[in-house]
Amino acid sequence: MITEKANALLGELQTFETHLNNVKDNIPINVSIPEGKMLVIKDKLNDILRKSSDRFFEESELDKIFTDLDKNVSVEISNLTTELNAMLSEYQIYVNTQYASCLGRLKDVGLDLKPSVKLHYETDLPLDQRIECIKEVLEGGRVLTVDVIQVVDPIYVIIRALYDQNLPKDSHAIAFAKQKLDEKAPWVAIEALYSSLNNWRKQYGAEISKSTEYLKKSLMPIINLSAQNDSLSQIIGNKTPSILGDAKKAQAIKEASDKKPLNVLNLITIRDLLDVFLDVFRDVFSVLDEALKDQEKSIEEMLPTSNYLWEKNITLKERMTQAMDVLSNSKYKVNEVMESLPKFEGYIDECIETLTLYNERKEFLLNYPMAKIVIENLLKQKPVITKKDLPFETKYAAEYLRIFYLQNYNEFAYDKQNELLSKKT
Repeated sequence: MITEKANALLGELQTFETHLNNVKDNIPINVSIPEGKMLVIKDKLNDILRKSSDRFFEESELDKIFTDLDKNVSVEISNLTTELNAMLSEYQIYVNTQYASCLGRLKDVGLDLKPSVKLHYETDLPLDQRIECIKEVLEGGRVLTVDVIQVVDPIYVIIRALYDQNLPKDSHAIAFAKQKLDEKAPWVAIEALYSSLNNWRKQYGAEISKSTEYLKKSLMPIINLSAQNDSLSQIIGNKTPSILGDAKKAQAIKEASDKKPLNVLNLITIRDLLDVFLDVFRDVFSVLDEALKDQEKSIEEMLPTSNYLWEKNITLKERMTQAMDVLSNSKYKVNEVMESLPKFEGYIDECIETLTLYNERKEFLLNYPMAKIVIENLLKQKPVITKKDLPFETKYAAEYLRIFYLQNYNEFAYDKQNELLSKKT
């Protein structure tokens, strides 16, 4: 019976030792259980087993040894388990509180992350189950930390790229959090990330707010292009679908920006919206700029004389070049680009107005060869002709007479005041 009792107690002690090692390997708690006491009990039990096997004990000693095992050693082992369970009970309350607190604080700053573990606590929970509950919460804390890092890391990258290029390439807070994660200290890691989010919100919130305001205000001029299908078709021809497509994209950006608040936590959304918007803005400007250059070139190739003056918008071309540089050059921070947009917006309407005038001028010059034939035929019939003699709008007719004179000033005279063309005598 002594052998059976000693083996049973030794099994209990080994179970306790397994739990203790499990705690040491997986739970970051300073276990103050006296291991020397556990070793003394183990040595005592092994000694009893050895002596019992060698029939060392006298018959009269067996009852006393059994009583000692049953009442003293058994209680000592039970006390070890109770003491460890008490410490872990306090620690379980701590980790449960930390996990719930971290979720709450993260939610306060806008990170509504889903818990990956269900918190559980019972006063009389067996030691092995309590250990597993604590491990689950610690793993939940690790998962939560990784989730926060996955949110915070791209936010830092975007802040550095768009708003503060002087920041170090890697975030110190994220590096610290990863280090603490390796040390099984998720709560410290989450606190560091939480503090960083708060600091970034205070430091860069105003600039981010400016970006979103510039974004929303600058969308309307492009969205409004969708209502100018007919006029656009006349001045940019087959490029019209591209511009109308940009207007639709601008409308989609507006709808996306209206769906949720654009702040530090939504920097990825802001970055994506800004990227798409700047692509749209660049595309609109590129189409209009190319149309201006093409129209100017066409008109200049059709000019009737080298000294013919026409309503060329020279400053607009220069301003469009500057605008394209700002929109396309990565040396400018996003808010420098966005701050320029209100000024650039005005160029869109000016471009359309200018292209409309260019289109009229181009059509006017295309019709001049026909007007020239009409004028030559009229001059064969009478020595003096006026703009009223020509089958064109009055404003064009007078200009056709003047062009004809510039090309033939040796043979004809032109009365500018009365807009008369006559043969020289």
